[in-house]
Amino acid sequence: MEKNKKTVKKVDASKTISVIVPVYKVERFLDRCVESLVGQTYKDLEIILVDDGSPDNSGRLCDEWVKKDNRIKVIHKANAGVSEARNSGLEIATGEFIAFLDSDDYLEPTAYEVAMSKMTEDCDAVIFGFNQVGSETDISKHYLSDNIYDSANIENFVREACLNGLFNFVGIKIYRSSVCKGIRFRKGLQFGEDFLYNAEVIKKCKKIVTLSDCLHNYIIYQNETSLSKIAKIDLVVSTYKLEHETLVDWFGKSVWLNSRYVYRFFICMRNYVKNSDVSKEDKLKLISTLFDSEDMKEALANCQMTGLKRKIAKFIVSRKNQKFRYLLLKMI
Repeated sequence: MEKNKKTVKKVDASKTISVIVPVYKVERFLDRCVESLVGQTYKDLEIILVDDGSPDNSGRLCDEWVKKDNRIKVIHKANAGVSEARNSGLEIATGEFIAFLDSDDYLEPTAYEVAMSKMTEDCDAVIFGFNQVGSETDISKHYLSDNIYDSANIENFVREACLNGLFNFVGIKIYRSSVCKGIRFRKGLQFGEDFLYNAEVIKKCKKIVTLSDCLHNYIIYQNETSLSKIAKIDLVVSTYKLEHETLVDWFGKSVWLNSRYVYRFFICMRNYVKNSDVSKEDKLKLISTLFDSEDMKEALANCQMTGLKRKIAKFIVSRKNQKFRYLLLKMI
């Protein structure tokens, strides 16, 4: 055994959480992330660092961490994206439970202890809230109510999680490994992979516990731009439609899904109009393509928008004059 390597005795192997951490160009943040894992008050962890062909010193840092703690494993692989990195971790995970953590984020010290205290024998997933951190003084909390969901009311959970922006994140969920069996992250997606993975896994869950505790710290960097600017708009649109189709196949057409469809495309187009460098004519064309589609007409006819922002969104989307829509999108 390497000198000074920390050996942590596991209390109960049947309660081990395999934590999968994809690593790529994060040498500035990796130590903070891993420190938050090895410092967890819940000690039964298998920490899998997946170096996704990172060109900086991240891979070397992973190797250094392996020498420090016997719970850490590392995979070095050619760069193929976050989905394949996570899938590589899933292939070697041995824990009874599965969790994920992005390498530029970090956990509160008691995160897994608090979550696992609610993981009863009949529970398949525990989901907690997160702190969105822009700076030491710019922190916003995102969380669900303390609740228990089963197959009879799972749609209530999905609706609340989608509304609060918590459905997508895998980093705030601990899954029983049996419900993850055979499910992998979709390759080749620029974004949206978390949503689709969560949907497939949660479909198999018979009981889910949600916590209002914000135990995950999600870091927002000042140079981050809107999704509609960093990704090709056609990829944004196709991913949003795929997410909508996934939910409709799961629950059928409903008022809340129609409302979500209208509002998400409103936000998408607002960001696109404000941030994209394409011509005004191209923006007007896409506004017409999305807002005048049969899918959008059906959603507008069967949605219920609550709150001023969502009512404004419906008003703008339902206008017929493209230039008027365009002006409103730029102003909002």
